[in-house]
Amino acid sequence: MDFKNIIPGFYLPLRLAGALLLCLPAYLSPGQTQPSRKSDSVSRQSGLAILSKAYGDSVVLRWAPTDGVVWSASRHKGYSLYRINYRVDGGTDTVLLTPLVQPQPLEMLNKKAGSKNKYLAMAAQALYGKDFRVTEEQPTSFLDEIQQQSDAYNLRFFVAMQAADLSPEAADALGLKWVDKTVQKGLYYGYIVRSDTATMSGEVMPGITKVINMPLEKPFVPQGLEGIGGDRQIELHWYRRQPGDFNYYYIERSDDGGKTYKRLTVEPYFSPYDPAMAAKGDSLAVEAAALLENSQVFIDSVKQNYKDYYYRIAGIDAFGDVSPFTLPLKIHAVDKTPPVAVMIDSVVNVSQNHLLVKWKDAQKAPDLAGYFVAKGNDIAGPFEPLHKHLLTKETTYFLDTTSTGNEKNYYVVASLDTAGNYTYSIPRLGIITDTTPPGKPTGLTGLMDKTGVVGLQWDPNPEADVKGYKVYYSYNPDKDYIMLTNYPISVNTFVDSLSPESLERVVYYKVTALDFHGNHSGYSDVLKINMPIVAPTSPVAKSIYIEDGRVHVEWIGSSSEYVSEYEIFRKVKGDREWSPIGKKTRNMRNPDFAFTDSLTTAGKEYSYTAESVDVTGVRSEKAFPVNILNNQTNVLKVPENLKAIYSARENALKITWDYPVDPADYFFILYKAEDNEPAGRWISRDGRERFAMDQRVERGHTYRYRIEVRQQGGNLRSEKTAEVRVEIP
Repeated sequence: MDFKNIIPGFYLPLRLAGALLLCLPAYLSPGQTQPSRKSDSVSRQSGLAILSKAYGDSVVLRWAPTDGVVWSASRHKGYSLYRINYRVDGGTDTVLLTPLVQPQPLEMLNKKAGSKNKYLAMAAQALYGKDFRVTEEQPTSFLDEIQQQSDAYNLRFFVAMQAADLSPEAADALGLKWVDKTVQKGLYYGYIVRSDTATMSGEVMPGITKVINMPLEKPFVPQGLEGIGGDRQIELHWYRRQPGDFNYYYIERSDDGGKTYKRLTVEPYFSPYDPAMAAKGDSLAVEAAALLENSQVFIDSVKQNYKDYYYRIAGIDAFGDVSPFTLPLKIHAVDKTPPVAVMIDSVVNVSQNHLLVKWKDAQKAPDLAGYFVAKGNDIAGPFEPLHKHLLTKETTYFLDTTSTGNEKNYYVVASLDTAGNYTYSIPRLGIITDTTPPGKPTGLTGLMDKTGVVGLQWDPNPEADVKGYKVYYSYNPDKDYIMLTNYPISVNTFVDSLSPESLERVVYYKVTALDFHGNHSGYSDVLKINMPIVAPTSPVAKSIYIEDGRVHVEWIGSSSEYVSEYEIFRKVKGDREWSPIGKKTRNMRNPDFAFTDSLTTAGKEYSYTAESVDVTGVRSEKAFPVNILNNQTNVLKVPENLKAIYSARENALKITWDYPVDPADYFFILYKAEDNEPAGRWISRDGRERFAMDQRVERGHTYRYRIEVRQQGGNLRSEKTAEVRVEIP
């Protein structure tokens, strides 16, 4: 093997690259639990992690950077090693073991090119290879190029760490190993590894480990080996966390009763665990993550079920030492393949409640044991067996005598083999023919409250196969019945709700029963219910005033839907009876209304009220009355000299007027009209003001204005002035 030929370029297939990426936790993980004779503390920050192992005549040290950035920096600077000697008197001495440990140069590695150690070649490539790609595809964008470079950078680091884990020679070549032979057996030592460098994250933290130089009396062996037999498949599990801190494993199988063993993987084996699997939410991923978190898993395919196979495993630690093999695990694969499902040909109602189920088994399995027939009331199950003993494999039919017409009858046939595997046929519906309807419901009664809620009740039908009831209503006792229930109800009661403001005064109900086969009974006797009479709401007076000697009352209309008109009433103070004085038809778009009373006498006080009347003649209660004194002698003086002057520069009209009275008790209301439109209330002004500006005018239009004065907090007002008219050219 000539390293010169492999150094210029290195392409790693994606399959292997992905495996190495997932193997990151395998190398010198800071989270590993160390045995008493190995490292008992390592740095958890970005820096160096170190392990130690005692052999009696020496202590072997293995270290690794915690990430690729640290490795990239420290492999050029190298590492320095210190040893702490713990004396029996409690003191310590710190000595420099070596000032510099560096990766071996390319020239030295080329001298080892004849070695068959492929991990040494991987170490050489990781150190000095110029091209380290994980894909043959060329980048299609700048972002792709950055991603490929990042992947290659990380992969170079992972390959180097894996090579060091699997080969002491590769660890030497990478400058990640040291053997301290200047130790004494049984003494306590500490070791520190440093690198005189720093990353963008800061100083590279040193790695520290402590060890008693006393070799193990008995080497650790992988623990927890167990197996699960599948269909021509064996699944092996063993503990992920081992006392021997194994990073990789050799797995071997014997097909001849344990006489000879064959290794099952070309490379040392490690099953990776990715915590992100559990976060995917998929139930299978969560289950797999739970298993892999605590167990190594290996799946082996075998040729034969029920044949005994023997398995054993050996662990490989970070120092390249291979443990003894475990005791053999004896296990066999089992048949997990169910028979092919039968097809149910027919389910026939042969007599009364007897249903005959027939099926065909086109691919009868050689290990078929027999059949079970089961029944359920839903196509999705559950299904209950109809017999205790297994039907023979020659059986092709079964007679069910337990069916009724009350529920649906779905049948499945389960095929069972000698290994206990079974499979269900597709469910098939069996129908019992029934054309006899239930009797018509009796005893229908009901009541309606003031809010329109109707409660109905009737006697339950005596037939056992009654599925439910349907309820109908109409405003005509003989026709036009409408079904209220969208589906059959199983109880013999029903609650309906009608608008109490409905114009209808009587409602009719009747009920039918139906069975599970869709047979409907006749209608029950008709139930008549009188609806309560609900009066509409009253109108509400919102203003009352006297203008030009007439009383004006404005009302907020009724909120009831079917009001057609309002009737207005009046009485003089002291009278008991109300006198009707007029009616107003309701405007459907604007239910508010007003009434003007011109038949009043000066000096008298009047009260006004109104009633709402719906289309059926039902009246509301009288509205709360409003009162007013017709005192025409107290009419206010009309404003004088009303003028409107147009300013072309401002495109506005200035309206002015005169009023000689003390302004504190009064305010002005201006009315405006455009062209031939009727005048409407425009704005109000404080009693101290004598002008207003109208900027909402346009050329080519004519504007008309009037003004009146009103008393603050009282009912006195003046008459409106004569119109002033302005035409804007």
